[in-house]
Amino acid sequence: MNKTNKKIPFYILVAGIIVVLIITFALSSTKHQKTVTNFSECVATGYPVTGNPEKCQAPDSQVFIRDLSKDPKEISFQEILQGQDSGITQRQQKVITTPEYWSALWSQMFPGKKEQSYSFENKTIIAIFLGEQPSAGYKAHISKILEREDYIEVQAEDIVPGKGCINAQYLTYPYYIVQTQRIEKSLKFTFTKEVTNC
Repeated sequence: MNKTNKKIPFYILVAGIIVVLIITFALSSTKHQKTVTNFSECVATGYPVTGNPEKCQAPDSQVFIRDLSKDPKEISFQEILQGQDSGITQRQQKVITTPEYWSALWSQMFPGKKEQSYSFENKTIIAIFLGEQPSAGYKAHISKILEREDYIEVQAEDIVPGKGCINAQYLTYPYYIVQTQRIEKSLKFTFTKEVTNC
């Protein structure tokens, strides 16, 4: 009795393997695809933004519209002191809301020097200190204060001398102090470095 050996054609076998690979890749991509729940996450993930108001299109057909009411609000402020002689050796930031706290900080910065007084009625003082630096040419600066949904962001810079700069060789203690409206939310400081080209 003759038995017929049935073999699967090679091209069908190859096609089957390709289909399996495509399905596996698709399932893997879906599994690892980042889930987004709002406009900011959608933009941060790199999905396309179009229209006015701006809309972000996620792969699962969800559309997130930018909520302009949640954009950060810029808070005005006034520089009151800045320099390189604070005497404060450690890098730090201060948020001052009372005359007593200000007097204590002033005594630490300028012992024996007559205090410059400021009103704290509906006001807050924000101070940044870069700590001890090896020479002149280092500066602290606050560029923006932004009110975000859950906190206040203070954007500041470390200004440092470039390689070609010639600066006096003595220790400095850069600081920058501003006064702004009364702040009730928590503060977050973000620093960037700016190099001065000489």
